[in-house]
Amino acid sequence: MKFSHEFREALGKEGFPPSWVDAAIPYRELKKLLKKIQGELEELGLDSATLAQLHQSSPEEQGDVGNGVAFQYHFEGDEKFVPKLRFYIDVENGNPISAVLSPETRQYFELQSSRHRGDSAVSRLGNDGQTDSPPSEEYVPRQTSESLSSRTTVVEESPNVRRIDVQLRFDAEFFGLLQGDVTSLDNLQAQEQRALTDEIEALSTLITEVAKPGGFHKTDLNRWRQLFDLYLQAGIFFSTNEFDRGSRTSATAAEKLQWFQGEVVKKDIMGSFKLKASHEALQQFVKINIGILQHLKFHEINQRAFSKILKKFDKRTNLGAAKTFPKLILSDPIMSDSMAKAVCAQISRQLLQIVPQVEDYSCPICCDICWRPVRLNCKHLICIRCAIVLQKQRKRTCPMCREDVVMKADTDNIDRDLEKFLRKYFPKEVLQKQIANETAHGIEMFGPYYTHPSESNCAVM
Repeated sequence: MKFSHEFREALGKEGFPPSWVDAAIPYRELKKLLKKIQGELEELGLDSATLAQLHQSSPEEQGDVGNGVAFQYHFEGDEKFVPKLRFYIDVENGNPISAVLSPETRQYFELQSSRHRGDSAVSRLGNDGQTDSPPSEEYVPRQTSESLSSRTTVVEESPNVRRIDVQLRFDAEFFGLLQGDVTSLDNLQAQEQRALTDEIEALSTLITEVAKPGGFHKTDLNRWRQLFDLYLQAGIFFSTNEFDRGSRTSATAAEKLQWFQGEVVKKDIMGSFKLKASHEALQQFVKINIGILQHLKFHEINQRAFSKILKKFDKRTNLGAAKTFPKLILSDPIMSDSMAKAVCAQISRQLLQIVPQVEDYSCPICCDICWRPVRLNCKHLICIRCAIVLQKQRKRTCPMCREDVVMKADTDNIDRDLEKFLRKYFPKEVLQKQIANETAHGIEMFGPYYTHPSESNCAVM
């Protein structure tokens, strides 16, 4: 009762759209059906304690079907999964093979055995096992042996063994409702993911405009680089750190998003924007991330409801559906956070790459920007200053792959296209690197007291 209340409260207070709430796991309805299933099983003498005795699987037993010593509970069908309860009994005494029974259950199987002892290979009693009968509001036990036998199919497995398929009405209704709701969640996810994809594409066009490299026009390139650097540091939805690598929970993601917004305010990035469109773009960027967070919360609460109701099903019936049913549906909204991953991957591809980060173009030796990039014959890049130092030290191997390529590099190995790109997108960093290179060269030429002209305060009058 506690989780049912918590689930309804969460759906109401988190501000989910009405269409989302309508598609959520129908936890209360499933609980009502579970009571009917429990009553139906008890009518057959198959209460939870009895099924627990029958369900004595061997330790090494694995598989998608809940195989017990005396019964199987599995799902049939490709699109609509129909649950089936199956027993194997000894014709001579009516006992399920290798099982200990309650008196009521023993009486039921003895009745089935006596009815079919000496029958043909297949005897079908009553309906054909379909579960299309209309649901009833209240479950009323039916106690006559005739009505019990009308819900079974008996098949001869061997001369002394019969297979009895017991048709349960309310478990089919239970799993039909659950499967239908999972399908609704699938459709909702696909719809919302398309909407977020369209928003990201529109934002990509806007950021491309405001973050164009400067020339004779205003640009917010450096502000957006700073902002995206903070976003990557936050790791809102996924962590690349060794100690907490992987997906974030919605609670952790909310904390990280709050930290990111706080840092943006603290560094006054919005106040330093030169273009009005950048303010609009940032608001839209934050809105998209809040939308992803809402989806993650909705996913988590439905995943928990799905898991809880199946565990409750097994606790009350001992039929083992909690292990088999999730493998059949393979639903992303229930089984994984694939939507958050897909949308975040799109943000990385379409937004973050608009504004290149200096770390992606740093020299692996000095860790500064790879200015005047030397592309070695092994295709790895180092800056020209580090290439000169390595050659002076007579080091022949690439620091990345250890291939003998360093001494073969010359000015023809300078990547001119990348050099233009770096000058265009990182003018400030390139200037700092140029000054550092010229200072290092001046010290080699004139001694340790050399200072670069940009750092000198003297003036010629």
